[in-house]
Amino acid sequence: MSYQWKLTSADSNSAISLLQRAVQRHPDYAPAHGLLAYVLALSASIGWAPPGRDDELVAELAKRAIELHPEESWAYEALGQLAVGRRQTDDAVRHFGTALELNPNLATAHCNLGWTLVLDGRSEQALGCFERSRGLRTSPRDPWITFDLAGVAAAHYFAARYPEAVKWARQAAQVRSGLLTGQRFLCASLAQMGHIEEAKAVIGDLLQLQPDMCQLRG
Repeated sequence: MSYQWKLTSADSNSAISLLQRAVQRHPDYAPAHGLLAYVLALSASIGWAPPGRDDELVAELAKRAIELHPEESWAYEALGQLAVGRRQTDDAVRHFGTALELNPNLATAHCNLGWTLVLDGRSEQALGCFERSRGLRTSPRDPWITFDLAGVAAAHYFAARYPEAVKWARQAAQVRSGLLTGQRFLCASLAQMGHIEEAKAVIGDLLQLQPDMCQLRG
């Protein structure tokens, strides 16, 4: 867990390696299966692993975790992430909802449910999820909070409240500049407001962090 929540590609790989050893040594330990499933799914979601590469393994690990312990909430989070990647929104909402029924204090599940609702066009409902997620965090320096802040920005963006989106996207980028979601919504919101030069500056920052990012043409 200490590696995973540093939220870098290298540290995520270290967490995966440790969890793989835990699963091998303790094949009947549900939390190791569930957390490994979730970390693998999250890695693909963030872009640290190729999309879809580990989907079958994630599903297998999550299923095994639930067989071992039906109340293993990380397994349902993993299934939710899989469903989001496949654009199966209803299934994702159901899986994240199950995770929250099992563990109402699981902040990541509130955040992931919020993102699912954003992608489904339900911005107002999503804002409540992000509020609950942030409310469960005792430290404003928690690296994961960048996903909450970026989610709030995304909800405002899709509701065409671009100044609010800029405000929250800036916060997300300040908390964790290496995770690009906040900066992407900052760029898009600035462009929607007509602040083209500032948007271009953000694009420059993005390209420094991810040189192979698709560039605008024309």
